[in-house]
Amino acid sequence: MYVTYEVYGADDFFELVDDSAPQLVRQVMEEQLRYWVPRRGKPLPEALRAASAPRFGERIRGYLQVTDLGKVLGPGT
Repeated sequence: MYVTYEVYGADDFFELVDDSAPQLVRQVMEEQLRYWVPRRGKPLPEALRAASAPRFGERIRGYLQVTDLGKVLGPGT
């Protein structure tokens, strides 16, 4: 008996996750923002491009455009 499997690149894998559970992706995006923004990390879309996930990075950019960052990061951020 053989088990078949598919190998996904980062972009394909994360797009599949986003297609299946976009609310989960947005939740994790917000967690990443709360972690990286105070540390002055690279913007998420840019970091994803650098990690060979440019299409997923563009999806995140779209989510960021409709996200209330003040609400996610808290006052004064």
